[in-house]
Amino acid sequence: MRRSLMAFAMAMTLAALLPTDAAADLTAGLVAYFPLDEGSGAVAKDATGNVPDGEMIGGAQWDSATKRVGASAVTFDGSSGLIEFEPFDVEGGGITLAAWIQPESFGIGDGRIITKANEWLADDHWWMFSTIDGNVLRFRLKTDDGQAVPTLIATNLADPLKVGQWHHVAATWDGADMKLWQDGAEVGALPKGGNSVAVDDAVKVAIGSQPTDAFAADAARVQKYFHGTIDDVVIYSRALDEGEIGELAEGLSPGLTVDPGGKLATAWGTLKR
Repeated sequence: MRRSLMAFAMAMTLAALLPTDAAADLTAGLVAYFPLDEGSGAVAKDATGNVPDGEMIGGAQWDSATKRVGASAVTFDGSSGLIEFEPFDVEGGGITLAAWIQPESFGIGDGRIITKANEWLADDHWWMFSTIDGNVLRFRLKTDDGQAVPTLIATNLADPLKVGQWHHVAATWDGADMKLWQDGAEVGALPKGGNSVAVDDAVKVAIGSQPTDAFAADAARVQKYFHGTIDDVVIYSRALDEGEIGELAEGLSPGLTVDPGGKLATAWGTLKR
């Protein structure tokens, strides 16, 4: 009897450690993962090693008290804080941009969550995910279809983002439709054609604002700073489906392991409460 109980306990332990198909999907197409767990220093690291690490600039501060998942997050002051990355692209027939955000105010309606841009006009954005007036989400995307860059604004005005509350937010494109997601629920959609996301290896990326070389020439349009805290940012080269978005919104993150040779490799999802 004792041996049977021990065998059962071992089986349950192994089952808990083995990946499920749904969780394993969270590593497919993963371009970048910024846990924002460093807690100190001037560098925000990409846990996948696929893209350059980011530089903390201005009023971007590590925050281990307000963090949503993991060890820390980054709080942005809404006037000078951002994390800037040297140019990288999302190469593929889809895209997902996702993060946890806790807005502190919406004094700047157009606060960037993450963006790849070189100016402020719609066509100056390769991809852009932000808040906008009305406390809702906004998404811009350039593809290879040669058409003007559209702007998708979430339609959930009756249940918008709330100050002081954590929200999981995501923007996706699957080759046919741009979609916005808030706390696991779809809150906007817009048709958008193309075979792949547009790329440009000269355009920088930033979390919390525009890249510094994309500040608008028009001084009235410079302010794109997010005011609040951002945590656990992920970028995929595919559109996550509703179930996968739901897993992220429940606190599941792409797990990462280091093999004995020191090489970073993606593993299955890890629940980080």
